[in-house]
Amino acid sequence: MFKYYFNVFIFMILVSACSSKKQSPEKVIKKSTTDTLIKALPTIDSSKVVRNDSLIPKRMSAIDSLIYQKFDYSNSSLSTTERAMADAGLVDVQDIMPHVKLDLRYTTTNNFVGEVLYPDTKKCFLRIETLIKLLKAEQYLQHQYPNYTFIIYDGARPQSVQYKMYEIAQSIGKARYVATPQKGGLHNYGVAIDLGLYDNATQTVVDMGTDFDFFGPEAQPRYHAQMLQESKLTPAQIDHRNVLKNAMKQAGFIAILSEWWHFEAFNKEYTRAHFPIIK
Repeated sequence: MFKYYFNVFIFMILVSACSSKKQSPEKVIKKSTTDTLIKALPTIDSSKVVRNDSLIPKRMSAIDSLIYQKFDYSNSSLSTTERAMADAGLVDVQDIMPHVKLDLRYTTTNNFVGEVLYPDTKKCFLRIETLIKLLKAEQYLQHQYPNYTFIIYDGARPQSVQYKMYEIAQSIGKARYVATPQKGGLHNYGVAIDLGLYDNATQTVVDMGTDFDFFGPEAQPRYHAQMLQESKLTPAQIDHRNVLKNAMKQAGFIAILSEWWHFEAFNKEYTRAHFPIIK
């Protein structure tokens, strides 16, 4: 009998210990309501959220529950390109992460083709699945480096823009840097993002060793050791790239060996099987 009560006592201690564990920094939704979501993630522009509460599982994290929300841009003033992305179900990054910096290079001539590809475009759109991962990456980044945020150079890219980019790149001998538009690259599905780091304390872009859209070996992570040995990159510059890569990989993004700024939320096979291309 003593052994029985002793085992019960140990069981109750274990149950109590489990129930008293702290929750992760990612807040948990106890009630499946959009109001609770907005409260947990107060940066979200609630005016664009369409309520879809009944689908949210109980105790799902606030970030993950974004997958069940719809964003309505029917009353928003958008350019033709922005409207195409909104109509495809994509979400404006700054409606969820308003403090993230934007330097959308293809809205300017400051890019590798030297031409404006997104006329009248000021917003960056991504699939909500990609944004959920980006939000988790930022959470990790700010936990490790509170002064840092992301600066985004490009997000979702309609296939129509990809055709224009490829045509110009061909004319200047740089087509090898562009995915063929017929099948499209992951930007054309809204699951790839080009970004760097921004230091809010100094209000400057963090030095990554090269600019975005620089295609020499200095920009390619596969050559880090060689570039360091040849003094073409500094240890600090490589450290900055690793800070960015680690934050993105913690959230499930895939890094590539040819561009320090490019990250993918899903691989090509999964993307083409689950998401439509953005026209």
